[in-house]
Amino acid sequence: MHLNKIALIPTLLSLFILPACGSKKSKKRDVAGPTAKVEYFVHGNPTILIQGSTQNKTSFLKVEELDRYKNFTLSGFTAFVERSPKDTPKNWDDVEDENSTESEEDAIRKAFELNDFQFVETQAGKWSYQDGQADSVELGFVEKDGVLNLATFKNFPVQIQHYSLKDDGTAFSVLFTIPTQSEGLALVSLSFASNADVQPLVFAPENYSYLFGSAKVSWKQPMKLQACGKFSPFEQASIEASIKAWFQDKEVANFTSSQPLAFSFTETYAPFSDLNQQCIHLVRNFKAESSDDFYIAGLAVPSVNAASKSFVDSDVFVFVDHFEVRSELIAGDSETLIHEIGHYLGLGHEFRKDENEQALHPSIMGYSQGISSISEWDFAAVRGLYGAPLQPAPEL
Repeated sequence: MHLNKIALIPTLLSLFILPACGSKKSKKRDVAGPTAKVEYFVHGNPTILIQGSTQNKTSFLKVEELDRYKNFTLSGFTAFVERSPKDTPKNWDDVEDENSTESEEDAIRKAFELNDFQFVETQAGKWSYQDGQADSVELGFVEKDGVLNLATFKNFPVQIQHYSLKDDGTAFSVLFTIPTQSEGLALVSLSFASNADVQPLVFAPENYSYLFGSAKVSWKQPMKLQACGKFSPFEQASIEASIKAWFQDKEVANFTSSQPLAFSFTETYAPFSDLNQQCIHLVRNFKAESSDDFYIAGLAVPSVNAASKSFVDSDVFVFVDHFEVRSELIAGDSETLIHEIGHYLGLGHEFRKDENEQALHPSIMGYSQGISSISEWDFAAVRGLYGAPLQPAPEL
Protein backbone atom coordinates (compact mmCIF):
# COMPACT_ATOMS: atom_id res chain seq x y z
CA MET A 1 0.00 0.00 0.00
CA HIS A 2 1.31 3.42 -0.95
CA LEU A 3 -1.62 5.42 0.38
CA ASN A 4 0.35 8.48 1.45
CA LYS A 5 2.77 8.23 -1.44
CA ILE A 6 0.51 8.02 -4.51
CA ALA A 7 -0.04 11.29 -6.33
CA LEU A 8 -2.13 10.36 -9.34
CA ILE A 9 -3.60 13.41 -11.03
CA PRO A 10 -6.80 13.36 -13.04
CA THR A 11 -7.20 14.61 -16.54
CA LEU A 12 -10.04 16.94 -15.68
CA LEU A 13 -9.17 18.25 -12.23
CA SER A 14 -6.35 18.06 -9.67
CA LEU A 15 -5.58 15.24 -7.25
CA PHE A 16 -3.40 15.92 -4.25
CA ILE A 17 -1.38 13.79 -1.85
CA LEU A 18 -3.37 13.45 1.37
CA PRO A 19 -2.12 12.79 4.89
CA ALA A 20 -4.98 10.46 5.77
CA CYS A 21 -7.20 7.88 4.10
CA GLY A 22 -10.95 7.71 4.10
CA SER A 23 -13.43 7.27 1.30
CA LYS A 24 -17.04 6.74 0.40
CA LYS A 25 -19.06 5.94 -2.67
CA SER A 26 -18.42 8.62 -5.24
CA LYS A 27 -21.29 10.88 -6.17
CA LYS A 28 -22.49 11.27 -9.73
CA ARG A 29 -22.39 14.84 -10.89
CA ASP A 30 -22.78 16.81 -14.07
CA VAL A 31 -19.94 15.68 -16.29
CA ALA A 32 -17.37 18.18 -17.53
CA GLY A 33 -17.80 17.78 -21.27
CA PRO A 34 -15.41 18.71 -24.07
CA THR A 35 -16.54 22.36 -23.98
CA ALA A 36 -16.08 22.77 -20.21
CA LYS A 37 -13.32 25.01 -18.88
CA VAL A 38 -10.66 23.12 -16.92
CA GLU A 39 -8.58 25.28 -14.61
CA TYR A 40 -5.37 24.34 -12.79
CA PHE A 41 -3.74 26.59 -10.22
CA VAL A 42 -0.02 26.04 -10.57
CA HIS A 43 1.43 28.47 -7.99
CA GLY A 44 4.14 29.85 -10.23
CA ASN A 45 4.70 31.26 -13.70
CA PRO A 46 2.69 28.90 -15.93
CA THR A 47 4.87 29.55 -18.98
CA ILE A 48 7.37 27.09 -17.49
CA LEU A 49 5.05 24.46 -18.99
CA ILE A 50 6.06 25.45 -22.52
CA GLN A 51 9.72 26.15 -21.81
CA GLY A 52 11.94 24.33 -24.30
CA SER A 53 9.18 23.91 -26.88
CA THR A 54 9.24 25.29 -30.42
CA GLN A 55 6.44 27.81 -30.70
CA ASN A 56 4.68 28.94 -33.86
CA LYS A 57 3.43 32.52 -33.54
CA THR A 58 2.58 32.90 -37.24
CA SER A 59 -1.15 32.65 -37.90
CA PHE A 60 -2.53 30.33 -40.59
CA LEU A 61 -5.95 32.06 -40.60
CA LYS A 62 -6.21 33.62 -44.05
CA VAL A 63 -9.29 35.74 -44.72
CA GLU A 64 -10.13 33.92 -47.96
CA GLU A 65 -10.13 30.57 -46.12
CA LEU A 66 -12.22 31.42 -43.05
CA ASP A 67 -15.20 29.36 -44.22
CA ARG A 68 -13.10 26.27 -43.43
CA TYR A 69 -13.49 27.01 -39.73
CA LYS A 70 -17.22 27.52 -39.46
CA ASN A 71 -19.45 24.93 -37.80
CA PHE A 72 -16.69 23.98 -35.36
CA THR A 73 -17.28 23.24 -31.66
CA LEU A 74 -14.98 24.03 -28.75
CA SER A 75 -12.99 20.84 -28.13
CA GLY A 76 -10.71 21.89 -25.31
CA PHE A 77 -10.44 24.78 -22.83
CA THR A 78 -7.56 24.53 -20.36
CA ALA A 79 -6.15 27.33 -18.23
CA PHE A 80 -3.05 27.15 -16.04
CA VAL A 81 -3.28 29.99 -13.55
CA GLU A 82 -0.52 31.40 -11.36
CA ARG A 83 -2.34 31.72 -8.03
CA SER A 84 -5.21 29.76 -6.48
CA PRO A 85 -8.10 31.28 -4.50
CA LYS A 86 -9.24 27.78 -3.52
CA ASP A 87 -8.70 26.02 -0.20
CA THR A 88 -6.88 22.70 -0.28
CA PRO A 89 -8.93 19.51 0.22
CA LYS A 90 -8.86 17.90 3.67
CA ASN A 91 -9.46 14.21 2.95
CA TRP A 92 -10.01 11.59 0.26
CA ASP A 93 -13.77 12.16 0.38
CA ASP A 94 -13.35 15.74 -0.83
CA VAL A 95 -10.86 14.79 -3.53
CA GLU A 96 -12.83 11.88 -4.96
CA ASP A 97 -16.11 13.79 -4.97
CA GLU A 98 -14.46 16.69 -6.77
CA ASN A 99 -12.71 14.51 -9.33
CA SER A 100 -15.36 11.92 -10.08
CA THR A 101 -15.89 11.27 -13.80
CA GLU A 102 -19.16 9.43 -13.21
CA SER A 103 -22.37 10.99 -14.52
CA GLU A 104 -25.86 10.15 -15.69
CA GLU A 105 -26.37 9.49 -19.40
CA ASP A 106 -28.67 12.51 -19.85
CA ALA A 107 -26.01 14.83 -18.42
CA ILE A 108 -23.36 13.30 -20.68
CA ARG A 109 -25.51 13.76 -23.78
CA LYS A 110 -26.06 17.40 -22.86
CA ALA A 111 -22.31 17.89 -22.39
CA PHE A 112 -21.75 16.74 -25.99
CA GLU A 113 -24.19 19.17 -27.61
CA LEU A 114 -22.60 20.87 -30.61
CA ASN A 115 -22.09 24.60 -31.12
CA ASP A 116 -21.40 26.29 -34.45
CA PHE A 117 -18.46 28.67 -34.20
CA GLN A 118 -17.68 30.93 -37.13
CA PHE A 119 -15.72 34.06 -37.98
CA VAL A 120 -17.66 37.34 -38.05
CA GLU A 121 -16.21 40.65 -39.21
CA THR A 122 -17.27 43.10 -36.49
CA GLN A 123 -15.69 46.14 -38.12
CA ALA A 124 -13.14 46.84 -40.82
CA GLY A 125 -10.04 44.75 -40.11
CA LYS A 126 -11.43 43.19 -36.93
CA TRP A 127 -12.94 39.74 -36.62
CA SER A 128 -14.57 37.67 -33.91
CA TYR A 129 -14.69 33.88 -33.60
CA GLN A 130 -17.87 33.01 -31.71
CA ASP A 131 -20.94 30.78 -31.63
CA GLY A 132 -23.44 33.52 -30.75
CA GLN A 133 -24.22 32.09 -27.31
CA ALA A 134 -24.28 34.39 -24.28
CA ASP A 135 -21.19 34.06 -22.05
CA SER A 136 -19.54 31.80 -24.61
CA VAL A 137 -15.89 31.79 -25.64
CA GLU A 138 -15.11 34.69 -27.95
CA LEU A 139 -11.77 35.31 -29.63
CA GLY A 140 -10.92 38.64 -31.24
CA PHE A 141 -8.60 38.90 -34.25
CA VAL A 142 -6.96 41.76 -36.09
CA GLU A 143 -6.39 41.45 -39.83
CA LYS A 144 -2.98 42.22 -41.31
CA ASP A 145 -2.07 41.48 -44.93
CA GLY A 146 -5.06 39.18 -45.30
CA VAL A 147 -4.20 37.11 -42.21
CA LEU A 148 -6.01 37.14 -38.84
CA ASN A 149 -3.87 37.48 -35.71
CA LEU A 150 -5.25 36.74 -32.25
CA ALA A 151 -5.59 39.92 -30.19
CA THR A 152 -8.21 39.41 -27.46
CA PHE A 153 -10.09 36.85 -25.41
CA LYS A 154 -13.51 38.12 -24.34
CA ASN A 155 -12.25 41.63 -25.20
CA PHE A 156 -9.18 41.35 -22.93
CA PRO A 157 -5.77 41.72 -24.63
CA VAL A 158 -3.71 38.52 -24.92
CA GLN A 159 -0.23 37.54 -26.05
CA ILE A 160 -0.16 34.65 -28.52
CA GLN A 161 2.20 31.76 -27.77
CA HIS A 162 1.30 29.15 -30.37
CA TYR A 163 -0.99 28.49 -33.33
CA SER A 164 -1.73 24.91 -34.40
CA LEU A 165 -3.76 23.52 -37.30
CA LYS A 166 -4.48 19.79 -37.40
CA ASP A 167 -2.80 18.18 -40.41
CA ASP A 168 -6.15 17.13 -41.87
CA GLY A 169 -7.71 20.56 -41.26
CA THR A 170 -10.43 19.25 -38.93
CA ALA A 171 -9.24 21.12 -35.81
CA PHE A 172 -7.14 24.08 -34.71
CA SER A 173 -5.90 25.57 -31.47
CA VAL A 174 -4.52 28.78 -30.01
CA LEU A 175 -2.30 29.13 -26.95
CA PHE A 176 -1.95 32.50 -25.26
CA THR A 177 -1.14 34.25 -22.01
CA ILE A 178 -3.45 36.71 -20.31
CA PRO A 179 -3.07 38.54 -16.98
CA THR A 180 -5.91 38.23 -14.46
CA GLN A 181 -6.70 40.61 -11.63
CA SER A 182 -6.70 38.16 -8.73
CA GLU A 183 -5.02 34.95 -9.96
CA GLY A 184 -2.03 36.44 -11.80
CA LEU A 185 -0.80 35.26 -15.18
CA ALA A 186 -2.83 32.60 -17.00
CA LEU A 187 -1.68 30.31 -19.81
CA VAL A 188 -4.77 29.37 -21.82
CA SER A 189 -5.24 26.72 -24.51
CA LEU A 190 -8.37 26.71 -26.67
CA SER A 191 -9.03 24.14 -29.38
CA PHE A 192 -11.90 23.76 -31.85
CA ALA A 193 -12.94 20.75 -33.92
CA SER A 194 -15.17 20.31 -36.96
CA ASN A 195 -18.77 19.13 -36.62
CA ALA A 196 -18.68 17.44 -40.04
CA ASP A 197 -18.42 13.84 -38.76
CA VAL A 198 -21.27 13.38 -36.28
CA GLN A 199 -21.28 10.00 -34.53
CA PRO A 200 -23.69 8.77 -31.84
CA LEU A 201 -22.66 8.50 -28.22
CA VAL A 202 -22.04 4.89 -27.29
CA PHE A 203 -22.15 3.78 -23.66
CA ALA A 204 -20.26 0.82 -22.22
CA PRO A 205 -22.73 -1.82 -20.95
CA GLU A 206 -20.15 -2.94 -18.38
CA ASN A 207 -20.22 0.59 -16.89
CA TYR A 208 -16.48 1.09 -17.09
CA SER A 209 -15.27 4.48 -15.88
CA TYR A 210 -14.20 6.55 -18.85
CA LEU A 211 -13.41 10.25 -19.03
CA PHE A 212 -17.07 11.04 -19.62
CA GLY A 213 -18.83 8.53 -17.40
CA SER A 214 -19.53 5.31 -19.29
CA ALA A 215 -19.55 7.10 -22.69
CA LYS A 216 -16.91 5.80 -25.10
CA VAL A 217 -14.52 8.48 -26.34
CA SER A 218 -11.41 7.03 -27.95
CA TRP A 219 -8.61 7.61 -30.43
CA LYS A 220 -9.84 7.06 -33.98
CA GLN A 221 -6.51 8.13 -35.50
CA PRO A 222 -3.30 6.18 -34.78
CA MET A 223 -1.90 6.86 -31.32
CA LYS A 224 1.58 8.35 -31.54
CA LEU A 225 2.88 9.29 -28.11
CA GLN A 226 6.32 10.80 -27.62
CA ALA A 227 8.45 11.62 -24.59
CA CYS A 228 9.46 15.19 -25.36
CA GLY A 229 12.67 16.73 -24.01
CA LYS A 230 15.97 15.53 -22.64
CA PHE A 231 15.98 12.64 -20.19
CA SER A 232 18.44 10.82 -17.99
CA PRO A 233 18.92 7.08 -18.54
CA PHE A 234 16.78 6.16 -15.53
CA GLU A 235 14.02 8.53 -16.70
CA GLN A 236 14.06 6.97 -20.15
CA ALA A 237 13.84 3.49 -18.65
CA SER A 238 10.94 4.48 -16.39
CA ILE A 239 8.99 6.12 -19.20
CA GLU A 240 9.44 3.07 -21.44
CA ALA A 241 8.40 0.73 -18.61
CA SER A 242 5.30 2.82 -17.88
CA ILE A 243 4.25 2.67 -21.54
CA LYS A 244 4.93 -1.06 -21.82
CA ALA A 245 2.85 -1.76 -18.72
CA TRP A 246 -0.27 -1.09 -20.80
CA PHE A 247 0.75 -3.84 -23.26
CA GLN A 248 0.73 -6.61 -20.62
CA ASP A 249 -2.92 -7.59 -21.01
CA LYS A 250 -3.21 -11.35 -20.41
CA GLU A 251 -6.18 -11.50 -22.77
CA VAL A 252 -4.16 -10.39 -25.77
CA ALA A 253 -3.87 -13.95 -27.08
CA ASN A 254 -7.65 -14.14 -27.41
CA PHE A 255 -7.82 -11.29 -29.93
CA THR A 256 -6.95 -11.18 -33.58
CA SER A 257 -7.14 -7.39 -33.86
CA SER A 258 -5.21 -4.76 -31.94
CA GLN A 259 -5.10 -1.05 -31.17
CA PRO A 260 -1.50 0.01 -31.85
CA LEU A 261 0.31 2.68 -29.87
CA ALA A 262 3.55 4.05 -31.32
CA PHE A 263 6.07 5.54 -28.92
CA SER A 264 9.40 7.32 -29.27
CA PHE A 265 11.68 9.94 -27.70
CA THR A 266 12.28 13.38 -29.23
CA GLU A 267 14.13 16.52 -28.19
CA THR A 268 12.18 18.69 -30.66
CA TYR A 269 8.59 19.36 -29.76
CA ALA A 270 5.77 21.89 -29.82
CA PRO A 271 3.79 23.20 -26.82
CA PHE A 272 1.17 20.91 -25.29
CA SER A 273 -1.59 22.74 -27.20
CA ASP A 274 -0.24 21.58 -30.55
CA LEU A 275 -2.69 19.19 -32.23
CA ASN A 276 -0.19 17.23 -34.32
CA GLN A 277 2.04 15.97 -31.52
CA GLN A 278 1.17 14.19 -28.29
CA CYS A 279 3.84 14.41 -25.63
CA ILE A 280 4.85 13.20 -22.20
CA HIS A 281 6.49 16.19 -20.49
CA LEU A 282 8.65 15.87 -17.37
CA VAL A 283 8.33 19.32 -15.79
CA ARG A 284 11.46 20.41 -13.89
CA ASN A 285 12.29 23.28 -11.55
CA PHE A 286 8.62 23.76 -10.82
CA LYS A 287 6.07 22.39 -8.40
CA ALA A 288 2.33 22.73 -8.89
CA GLU A 289 1.59 23.03 -5.20
CA SER A 290 -1.36 23.95 -3.03
CA SER A 291 0.56 23.56 0.24
CA ASP A 292 3.51 21.62 1.64
CA ASP A 293 1.42 18.43 1.87
CA PHE A 294 -0.99 18.77 -1.05
CA TYR A 295 0.39 18.90 -4.52
CA ILE A 296 -0.15 17.96 -8.14
CA ALA A 297 2.08 15.12 -9.29
CA GLY A 298 0.89 14.85 -12.89
CA LEU A 299 -2.01 15.60 -15.21
CA ALA A 300 -3.26 14.98 -18.73
CA VAL A 301 -4.67 17.64 -21.05
CA PRO A 302 -7.07 16.30 -23.71
CA SER A 303 -8.90 17.83 -26.66
CA VAL A 304 -12.06 15.97 -27.72
CA ASN A 305 -14.11 16.24 -30.90
CA ALA A 306 -17.67 16.37 -29.56
CA ALA A 307 -19.12 15.42 -32.96
CA SER A 308 -17.07 12.30 -33.74
CA LYS A 309 -16.62 11.37 -30.03
CA SER A 310 -12.88 10.99 -30.53
CA PHE A 311 -9.67 12.49 -29.23
CA VAL A 312 -8.11 15.31 -31.21
CA ASP A 313 -5.08 15.58 -28.95
CA SER A 314 -3.78 14.81 -25.46
CA ASP A 315 -0.56 15.61 -23.60
CA VAL A 316 0.72 14.39 -20.23
CA PHE A 317 2.65 16.34 -17.58
CA VAL A 318 4.59 14.80 -14.71
CA PHE A 319 6.05 17.16 -12.08
CA VAL A 320 9.32 15.45 -11.24
CA ASP A 321 10.64 17.89 -8.63
CA HIS A 322 8.41 16.28 -6.01
CA PHE A 323 10.41 13.70 -4.09
CA GLU A 324 7.79 10.95 -4.30
CA VAL A 325 7.29 11.43 -8.03
CA ARG A 326 11.01 11.40 -8.75
CA SER A 327 11.44 8.31 -6.57
CA GLU A 328 8.98 6.47 -8.83
CA LEU A 329 11.08 7.34 -11.89
CA ILE A 330 14.22 6.00 -10.22
CA ALA A 331 12.61 2.79 -8.96
CA GLY A 332 11.12 1.60 -12.26
CA ASP A 333 7.79 2.28 -13.87
CA SER A 334 5.91 5.30 -12.52
CA GLU A 335 2.47 4.95 -10.92
CA THR A 336 1.81 8.60 -11.71
CA LEU A 337 2.73 8.23 -15.37
CA ILE A 338 0.85 4.94 -15.77
CA HIS A 339 -2.26 6.63 -14.36
CA GLU A 340 -1.91 9.59 -16.71
CA ILE A 341 -1.38 7.33 -19.72
CA GLY A 342 -4.68 5.71 -18.70
CA HIS A 343 -6.29 9.13 -19.12
CA TYR A 344 -4.51 9.57 -22.45
CA LEU A 345 -6.13 6.32 -23.59
CA GLY A 346 -9.57 7.52 -22.43
CA LEU A 347 -9.98 6.03 -18.96
CA GLY A 348 -11.60 8.07 -16.20
CA HIS A 349 -11.43 7.68 -12.44
CA GLU A 350 -12.55 4.48 -10.75
CA PHE A 351 -13.79 5.53 -7.31
CA ARG A 352 -16.76 3.20 -6.79
CA LYS A 353 -17.00 1.36 -3.48
CA ASP A 354 -18.97 -1.62 -2.23
CA GLU A 355 -21.16 -1.74 0.90
CA ASN A 356 -18.03 -2.21 3.01
CA GLU A 357 -16.42 0.89 1.54
CA GLN A 358 -13.87 -1.22 -0.32
CA ALA A 359 -12.94 -0.67 -3.96
CA LEU A 360 -15.63 -2.19 -6.15
CA HIS A 361 -13.16 -2.44 -9.02
CA PRO A 362 -9.48 -2.24 -7.97
CA SER A 363 -7.85 0.13 -10.46
CA ILE A 364 -4.75 2.19 -11.17
CA MET A 365 -7.31 4.89 -12.02
CA GLY A 366 -8.45 5.12 -8.39
CA TYR A 367 -6.94 7.30 -5.68
CA SER A 368 -7.36 5.84 -2.21
CA GLN A 369 -7.32 2.17 -3.22
CA GLY A 370 -3.61 1.55 -2.74
CA ILE A 371 -3.32 0.07 -6.25
CA SER A 372 0.13 0.65 -7.74
CA SER A 373 -0.17 -1.30 -11.00
CA ILE A 374 -2.67 -1.83 -13.80
CA SER A 375 -5.46 -4.16 -12.74
CA GLU A 376 -7.44 -6.66 -14.80
CA TRP A 377 -10.37 -4.25 -14.58
CA ASP A 378 -8.23 -1.54 -16.22
CA PHE A 379 -7.21 -3.85 -19.05
CA ALA A 380 -10.86 -4.86 -19.50
CA ALA A 381 -11.86 -1.18 -19.66
CA VAL A 382 -9.32 -0.60 -22.45
CA ARG A 383 -10.66 -3.61 -24.35
CA GLY A 384 -14.17 -2.28 -23.88
CA LEU A 385 -13.11 1.04 -25.36
CA TYR A 386 -11.07 -0.21 -28.32
CA GLY A 387 -12.43 -3.71 -28.88
CA ALA A 388 -8.96 -5.18 -28.32
CA PRO A 389 -5.92 -4.87 -26.08
CA LEU A 390 -3.27 -2.29 -26.81
CA GLN A 391 -0.35 -3.41 -28.92
CA PRO A 392 2.95 -1.62 -29.56
CA ALA A 393 3.38 -0.13 -33.03
CA PRO A 394 6.72 0.68 -34.66
CA GLU A 395 8.43 3.75 -33.24
CA LEU A 396 7.69 7.07 -34.89
